[in-house]
Amino acid sequence: MDRSTLEILHETLKKLGFPEARVVIEKSTEPLLEGAVIIHIKHQAPQLLIGPGGEHLRALEHIMRCIVNRRQRMPGALTVDINGYRKARRLFLRAVAENTAEQVLLFRRAVALGPMPSQERRIIHVSLTSTHGVRTESAGSEPFRHVVVKPHDAYKIEAGHRESV
Repeated sequence: MDRSTLEILHETLKKLGFPEARVVIEKSTEPLLEGAVIIHIKHQAPQLLIGPGGEHLRALEHIMRCIVNRRQRMPGALTVDINGYRKARRLFLRAVAENTAEQVLLFRRAVALGPMPSQERRIIHVSLTSTHGVRTESAGSEPFRHVVVKPHDAYKIEAGHRESV
């Protein structure tokens, strides 16, 4: 990412009311994000940038993608993380996926998780791909689209209950 793009990112944050935000850019080595450019933003009041349920963060990420793609025509993924929120959220979602899979295997009943954005649904799906005895599918329509974790051999079992994430 060139210096002028970085300056535009700083200027955008300044215009949004976050002039003291620090920006660090790196290439991800994490398996789920391998090769993606990660824009780490550090700020004293991260909850303002993250917003309820990560809404502001997703909007800011969209803006950043538009800026970077317009300036550099950069193919590939770009992720914005504020004070490590995204990383912590991925760890939390992986734990939810594992706990849900245990429930499904124990009770042999499907479990529907609460609505979540597509990036978060993908984390659940990818986390459970190698878990024997369960399968996942997305159900519903936006903004209520969610993941259902089912016993692998039970194709006609209805979702047992919905769990909030």
